[in-house]
Amino acid sequence: MADQKKKLNIMALTGFILVILSPVIFILGVTLSSDRTLFNYDLINAFSDLFITCVVLFPVIGRVFSVIGLIVSIVKKQKGKGFAIAGIVISEIEFLIVFGMIFLSIIIALCGDVRPAISQSGTYA
Repeated sequence: MADQKKKLNIMALTGFILVILSPVIFILGVTLSSDRTLFNYDLINAFSDLFITCVVLFPVIGRVFSVIGLIVSIVKKQKGKGFAIAGIVISEIEFLIVFGMIFLSIIIALCGDVRPAISQSGTYA
């Protein structure tokens, strides 16, 4: 029994890879969409929709795979617990960043221009 090798849990590894791919796709999408000479505008709009979808969906799907992979690896005594835990922690950090950005954009949109108005004479109104 001791000679038998433990199998790596594929679900835990898949969840970890999906969670890691999300920021990579985000950075790639921001880099490519900022270079307006590289693509035409229709392709940029399609690509930005695709990468926003990936940035939102990959952490969710990755977290589900990581949680299931962690449970299965504990029950079946397989390798991959570290990948699963790392996938859960990284996806939580990504959720906090994404929802923080959404929250800040809502606050900025509601507040509008918060700079003090300057009159024609150069003094604050």
